[in-house]
Order: sequence, then structure tokens, then C-alpha cells
Amino acid sequence: LSPRVPWQSQTSGQYQRRVHGVATCFQILQHPKCNSSTASSDEYGKVRKLIIELVLVNLICSGHMSFVAEAEKRLSQAEKGQRPFDFEDAKDKGMFEKMLIKCADISSQTRKIEIARVWTHLVLEEFCNQGDLEMKMNLPVSPNMNRHELNVPKSQSGFMKFICRPIIDKLTRIIRDKTWLEILEENIKYWNLQLFNELVKPSVGQIPTKPKSRNHIL
Repeated sequence: LSPRVPWQSQTSGQYQRRVHGVATCFQILQHPKCNSSTASSDEYGKVRKLIIELVLVNLICSGHMSFVAEAEKRLSQAEKGQRPFDFEDAKDKGMFEKMLIKCADISSQTRKIEIARVWTHLVLEEFCNQGDLEMKMNLPVSPNMNRHELNVPKSQSGFMKFICRPIIDKLTRIIRDKTWLEILEENIKYWNLQLFNELVKPSVGQIPTKPKSRNHIL
């Protein structure tokens, strides 16, 4: 939820929730029945450091753009032949791992539109449920979480063009397979068409219709 304290930004709230989640994860890993309890101190330290880095790098509203810019700079060097991307290099490997986590987080939009729309509904329903609770608690409603004002095509088009496309582009350039990027571009066209239709017949405040079954979304 949006923080109660005015000086706490959305980024701060997300950071606090992620830190709490990571701390809980480490508590679970300490349980005798968990495999990690048998790891050496060195192994545990490496895993702990990696988990923290991968969780915190996935804050969309904090550091995402700078990470994308850093990745673009590194890939430009590799593509110009200055320094090939090396999976044996700790920094390159770390960048790729973080990129995979980021792309996994938004991967629903790299699936065919029939599946992507279902995931869009599920995510927006979760957002709007949070917005409902924020209203009930007299808190500021977080961006794109007010079901009465949400314009789905506009929010999806912007999210996919400015958040999804740049990071998916970087990943496809590393693995040299544009399949995900091509599907993403088709989905962007779909939402742009829906946005055009909204200009003709507005339906602000409507999230996608719930599917009769979720069995096909995985």
C-alpha cells in the first residue's frame, strides 16, 4: 500500500516490502529441513548476496532505467567488437542474471496476445484491489490502481513501450533470438489499436473481462 508517511515515496515503500520478503526468505533458509542449512559459510554468503541483488534490482521504479542504460552501453561495446560479452566475466554474468530476473517479471507480455491479455487482467485486478483498499483507508491511490479511472490500453501501451521493450531488446541481443521481442511488438500493436478505439468509444475504468478458465495461461 502507499506509505502513510508523506515523505516516504513509492520507491521507499516497494524497497521496504522487498527487504521484508528477502529477510523472510533467509529465515526459511535457516530451517533445518532446507538444503541451504548444509551449505558452507562461503556458499551461503554467495547465495545470500545474489538473492539480495536480484530481488532489489527488480524494483521497476528504482534504478530500472539506469540499469537499462548500463546494459545498452555494455552491449554497444560488445557489438562494436571492443569487448565481447563474456559469461565467464563476473560483471557480465551478473548483468545477465539481473536481466533474466527483470525479463521474467514482465514475460507475460512476450506471450501471444490471447495469453498476455489474461495475465494483464490478473495483474490489473490485483492493482485495482490494492487501489480499493487504499481508498478505504483514505490513502493516496497508487498510479494505475484506481479502477474508476484506469485506461487499460493506454497503461498497457506505455508500460510495454517504455518498460518492457528496452529490457527485452537487450536480452534478445545477448541470446541472439528475437522471438520474444517480435511477439512483444505485436502485442504493442494490439494495445495501440485498442487505444485508438478508446478515442472513438471511451471505456475508462474497465479492466479486461475475466476469462472463464485460467487453465491455459501457463
